[in-house]
Amino acid sequence: MDTTVALTALPSKAALVNAFVGKKVSSLRTPAFVVNKAIVTKNCAEMQENANRWGARFRAHVKTHKTAEGVRHQLAANDSDRAIVVSTLMEAWQVIKTGLVKDGTVKD
Repeated sequence: MDTTVALTALPSKAALVNAFVGKKVSSLRTPAFVVNKAIVTKNCAEMQENANRWGARFRAHVKTHKTAEGVRHQLAANDSDRAIVVSTLMEAWQVIKTGLVKDGTVKD
């Protein structure tokens, strides 16, 4: 028996990529979350370096970006504490649904 439950009907990543990648920023509907991956990667690594220097554990916050890709960027520089903070059950569900727990990206 399949007990899978879909809590939301979100569009697939492929549908979003098809609809928005390559478009002019001015043509995107608002609000839009536009990211420079190089800057995000640099900032995530810097945050992890700061946490290490302070002797603190880093927990990635999902609240702002709400994406599997964002979590992967946040945890890429973190080999030990693969921990996150979610603000809603829907955010937690998306983390599980996108396979971040199953593939070991998120452990706590």
